[in-house]
Amino acid sequence: MKRTAALTARRSVLILIVAVMAAGGISCGGGSAVTPGDTTYKLTHSAADAEYILGWDLIVSRCPDIGDYDRIEAFVYRGEAVEITGTETFSIDEDSPAAWASARLVRTEWEGESFRSFLIQVMFSETAEGLSELVQMLGYPVQEEGDFVTSVLETETPLQSIQLLLAGKQVAVIIGEFASLDESPFFNKAELMELLSIAKSNISLSEITPLPSGVPERKP
Repeated sequence: MKRTAALTARRSVLILIVAVMAAGGISCGGGSAVTPGDTTYKLTHSAADAEYILGWDLIVSRCPDIGDYDRIEAFVYRGEAVEITGTETFSIDEDSPAAWASARLVRTEWEGESFRSFLIQVMFSETAEGLSELVQMLGYPVQEEGDFVTSVLETETPLQSIQLLLAGKQVAVIIGEFASLDESPFFNKAELMELLSIAKSNISLSEITPLPSGVPERKP
């Protein structure tokens, strides 16, 4: 029975991660410098934007345990797919409202019934309407906070999970924490909320710039 419960929890973890990354056609299967006195970061539409919004060094400084694991990461434009393991890819469908997406995560291998993972995903839509559509497709119950919408989803069984959403200024950020019942998550809820606040502040200081000419337009 315990083995069955562990397998069920494992499937649940994978389903949760895939569901987050599949919304809006996203599946799981170097930025411009800010000079002294300049508080605006200009989006480069590259992986550097995700680092600016929520840097990995900051994540590790807040939770050194994360630095002990290999980071899985990918950056894709609409219509692209990137292989991250022999059996998994990150991709964005051609009809997605997301023009690009960045994903960074760490996860442990299953040891008996034990598992935990941490995920940050950043997505960009070239229009405010596209971002609203993306948020609707993600399916989170949201609340408005000024120019942003936020959401917090928590579960306790069959595994512990906290999923946070922040969306505004054509950018969406998802932070996800998943752990089996016998494990301690990398971050607690209060710490995750602090990370979301940092992301919100950095997005507020960013300047939206046109997409590179090579990014495919959304197909109907």
